[in-house]
Amino acid sequence: MGGDALAGYWRGRELRRSYAELEARYAELLWQNEDLQIRLTETRSDGFIELAARDKLGLVRPGETAYKIVVEED
Repeated sequence: MGGDALAGYWRGRELRRSYAELEARYAELLWQNEDLQIRLTETRSDGFIELAARDKLGLVRPGETAYKIVVEED
């Protein structure tokens, strides 16, 4: 009987520790999700899309002139 009580105590302690770890992981995932939601919203903005098109694709607006600066290496 005493062994069962002791085993139950240790099992309860293990479960509480596991629960605390899961709570910490859940909080971390909530933070990551919030961060990703913000980044997703930012990447869908017109300003971000325009910046990406200019930077990655070299696109310019009508009437603009694009210049490429070439630096000579010694």
